[in-house]
Amino acid sequence: MIETARFIKTNMWKDRQLFRCWREGMAYNEAGLEDYAFLLHGLLSLFETDGGSEWLKWSLEITAILKEKFKAEGGAFYQTAG
Repeated sequence: MIETARFIKTNMWKDRQLFRCWREGMAYNEAGLEDYAFLLHGLLSLFETDGGSEWLKWSLEITAILKEKFKAEGGAFYQTAG
């Protein structure tokens, strides 16, 4: 699981943007809310398992991005950035 998280961070995470597809060496298609949520869940599991602060730091960064990109005024969350 750690190798997968590192792959995602290296290849599918660009400029605070997560991408949902990888093919022929390229990441494409912006991720939606649930993609970020599943990644966040996995990163927190990694943090609980190995205690690596790298996973917690990335989780906190993703949480901030979710609030910036997906949270509507009034508390709801959109499925896509908006």
